Amino acid sequence: MSPSFSEKFLKRAQEKSPFCLGIDPTPDLLQACGLPHHIKGLQKMCDLILEAAEDNLTLVKPQAA
Repeated sequence: MSPSFSEKFLKRAQEKSPFCLGIDPTPDLLQACGLPHHIKGLQKMCDLILEAAEDNLTLVKPQAA
């Protein structure tokens, strides 16, 4: 039987961090970073954040309102 989500999370949380990073790139944030307010800007923002934090993350939660 394969490990459950909880088991996988607890193992990774011990190795990295128990925190979940919420990514919510608003139009103002995209503009402040010099990125366009459309899907390409959103993709670039998420890629930059993930590259910067990937070694310390266990979970990422994309957010959009």
